[in-house]
Amino acid sequence: MRHVKETIVCKNCGFPAGGNYCGNCGQSRSVHKINFKSILHEIQHGLFHVDKGILFTINELFFRPGNAIRDYLEGKRIAYFKPFAFAFIIATVYALLNGFWGNNSPVSVKISYESESLLWIVSLLHWMEKYYAYGNILMLPLVSFGSYWAFAITKRNFAEHLVLNAYVSGQVTFVYLLIVILCFMFGFERDPVLLSLVNISIDFVLRGWMYFSFLNNLKYYLRVLLVSYAYILMGGVLVIGVSIIFFLESWV
Repeated sequence: MRHVKETIVCKNCGFPAGGNYCGNCGQSRSVHKINFKSILHEIQHGLFHVDKGILFTINELFFRPGNAIRDYLEGKRIAYFKPFAFAFIIATVYALLNGFWGNNSPVSVKISYESESLLWIVSLLHWMEKYYAYGNILMLPLVSFGSYWAFAITKRNFAEHLVLNAYVSGQVTFVYLLIVILCFMFGFERDPVLLSLVNISIDFVLRGWMYFSFLNNLKYYLRVLLVSYAYILMGGVLVIGVSIIFFLESWV
């Protein structure tokens, strides 16, 4: 009896794959479902190997974020920069450039001293502006908790939501980075309060649009409801998390 050899199709390009790698695009034939083990491996690989897909990834996340993230989750990964390395590298560049960009503006300092009722708010905004990029990364599990529950209809596991939000946070931070570069080039003085408010607004709009795109296989009204529900869950969790961190830092 003759045995028919099973043909394995590459998940990235659809080409029949022989051996350990696809002969057409080079992606590994072994592509597993996203889980915590694969995330730990990716972080280790991403920190020590810099691929050439970061500009392609940024472009895809601007123009087709939902499709790009779903492509990665479903196995088409060779063209994309690794999500956690992407978020970490963008956040590091943002933090470095933001640190070089001037000191606190007299306006924000004046507000903090003249209005005691605004002191806590101004101090919190200062903290958020200073640590915004890394704060986004540290908050990934909390943000992913919100999207995991809100988008349960997609049947994605929690690890896949970590990947989704790593790409979203990285892209949001990239826009912050562009703003810092433009402000530095045109000589604008840094106001931490104003900058943090701008960052929050960008985060709200861009994150919402990327989530909306990620859910583009659902009906329009359902996507609006789910994204709104995700924001409610994330807002509550993040307010608690940021407040705890802020108060702990104030006591040290």
